[in-house]
Amino acid sequence: MPSAKSLVILCLQGASLISALSIPQRSFSPDRSIDSQKPFGTVDKPNSAYLPSSSSVPLNEWLKKERKDAFELLLANIGPNGANVPGAGAGAVIASSSRQSPNYFYQWIRDAAITIGTVVSEYERTKDEKLLDIIESYVQMQMKLQHTDNPSGGYRTGGLGEPKFEADGSAFWGNWGRVQNDGPALRAITVIRYLNAVNSTYPSLLSSSPDWLESLYDGKLPTFSAIKADLEYVATAWQRPGFDLWEEVVSLASSTSHKRHKNKQDQYIMHCMYFLTQ
Repeated sequence: MPSAKSLVILCLQGASLISALSIPQRSFSPDRSIDSQKPFGTVDKPNSAYLPSSSSVPLNEWLKKERKDAFELLLANIGPNGANVPGAGAGAVIASSSRQSPNYFYQWIRDAAITIGTVVSEYERTKDEKLLDIIESYVQMQMKLQHTDNPSGGYRTGGLGEPKFEADGSAFWGNWGRVQNDGPALRAITVIRYLNAVNSTYPSLLSSSPDWLESLYDGKLPTFSAIKADLEYVATAWQRPGFDLWEEVVSLASSTSHKRHKNKQDQYIMHCMYFLTQ
């Protein structure tokens, strides 16, 4: 096996994001409950649809408030405590509170990964531990969805390409544009970013929570871990056609290819992290 020093060199050559791999010193408890949190999504007053006039607050102050309000409303669509999505499962990122005409009270793999990516960015900026609970609930929900049989298949038979699920985490069996191959790539990117962000805050994460880490990435084939499963799906499905992000056209979409390219960069980093801890 290569030495730790040679692996560090490979990581540095392989991707600039390797700087995120510092391993700090505090334990992390990933199984905290968020059930006691109050609902998210309450803002001081309804958002204005217009930019402020020259006689009102300065633009930078208005933008600061709008950013805060927008983020609170984003959290309002995440179960189980989102103010706009009562009944949604823990960690479910719901597309819309609308349940009829149209009904978008579902969770999409793509949309959820992008949304939680924003939450990860906010955690990186603020180190607000409330956000860790939300992200961890999302990860647990995604692990459940990975193992939920659906019209696209099962855990090892194409089911990771299923685009949407019910708000409680059960399969959606209606007609839809499936499969959508960018979902697993985006999800892997988001969960890897989460792992890197938490690892940069809590020094002993990789050594003190081995079971939790292995549930995310085990480096095995066949794999039983969340990140590795998505990476393997991307590696085998990248040349297969799927529905595009508008869910209307079957193609090898360029946007999907870009996500896969980013996914490969993060996959390299994940392999480096794994071997450096062995």
